[in-house]
Amino acid sequence: MRTLTHGIQRWKLRRFDDRPIQDTEARQVRWEGDGVWRDRDFRIFFVGHALSFVGVQVGAVALPLVALLTLGSSEAEVGLLQACAKLPYLGIPLLAGVYVDRRRKRPVMIRANAVRAAALLAIPIIGWWGGLSLPLLCVLAVVVGTCAMVFEVAELAYVPSLVGRDRLTSANSATVASIGAADLGGPGLGGVLVQVLGPAWTVGANGLTCLLSVLTLSRLRHVETSPPPRERRDLWAELVEGLRAVLDEARMRGIAFQGLVFNLFHQGFLVSFLLLAVGAGGVGPGWYGLLLGIDGGGAMVGAALTRRWAARLGYGRAFLTGALLGTVPCVAVPLLAAAPDPWRLGAWVVLFGIAGFGTGMILVIGFTLRQAFTPDHLLGRMNASMRQLLYAGIPVGAAGAGLLASAIGARLTVLVSAVGLVTSVPFVLRLVSLGELPHPDASQR
Repeated sequence: MRTLTHGIQRWKLRRFDDRPIQDTEARQVRWEGDGVWRDRDFRIFFVGHALSFVGVQVGAVALPLVALLTLGSSEAEVGLLQACAKLPYLGIPLLAGVYVDRRRKRPVMIRANAVRAAALLAIPIIGWWGGLSLPLLCVLAVVVGTCAMVFEVAELAYVPSLVGRDRLTSANSATVASIGAADLGGPGLGGVLVQVLGPAWTVGANGLTCLLSVLTLSRLRHVETSPPPRERRDLWAELVEGLRAVLDEARMRGIAFQGLVFNLFHQGFLVSFLLLAVGAGGVGPGWYGLLLGIDGGGAMVGAALTRRWAARLGYGRAFLTGALLGTVPCVAVPLLAAAPDPWRLGAWVVLFGIAGFGTGMILVIGFTLRQAFTPDHLLGRMNASMRQLLYAGIPVGAAGAGLLASAIGARLTVLVSAVGLVTSVPFVLRLVSLGELPHPDASQR
């Protein structure tokens, strides 16, 4: 019986890794890497993470509808509200990185979601009393956006401590898959809740998901060590150290610029495809939403399978594969715009699914390599600096696509954006030789 049990364990280990098992230590590392779901604390953390991201998707649908339907705001005022929600991502992530690196991460996450819940729950309560106004809604949107950004920075810095660096890929695959699932089902859930509860109370439901996230994170047994005491420097010096963690290392720089270029043109692709499909192409909003859902579903599947791809191809080749799958199919989207409807829509479904699959791989491996390259004491500032760089291209891509579409048409703009997406791939080439998951230099800790 003991021999049979040992054989079954060896078979389970070989399912995800065809390399021969060398010794007991190697078996233990790979077994633990596969067993992230057996970790009670990770399961609880995952629930809190998933609740937060589902709430973000529901809130993204409901918050502008509060202004539009409840307050009767104009289009320009709704745009102002949306800008306020994104305002915290301009400069504040760098400050949040310094704040997170000076403290234990889990209490920061709990406080951020608690304040976010209070701000979200205030909207329906104040609206019920008749005191809601657009300026107040904008202020609360800034508070909610700031708390969400701080939570995300702290969460990415917390994962290596929670699961260990040997299990980063498994943990990131799970969290990115949940983001894909939230992207797939969150907007639809938000629309249903708005129909049933109204926009203001749907925002309140988002606040309840934040409270549930607080409760789940509070139940973690994992004891997080406090950051080691070090000389407190001025704020600017710590900000620069976080930026240098991203820009001074060639491989981190490649990840950063790949993400920057990808986000820039991906946002342009989405905006121009909306104009092409719904505006000029005669595709209804339902099909447009379905295509975006297919993209999110593909990302969920890609994230779930990334660990196997990385084990077989190596991290560098898997990253390159994801980058190619996430960008090249987009070039065919505008080329098929003139095809007959059944063929065009069917081809778009396939292309969006493949592109989403590749994007899921990019996200998982990008998160994992960023965490693996960075010493613990720099994780918060590195993630904040990286987020600042990655988000910088989004508003530029959206605005640029609108201007370009008015000048050359939506179809050509989609093509330009898709080709631009492909230009993000060369930044990954410097990582192709990377096989195993790296570890930060102990001397940097």
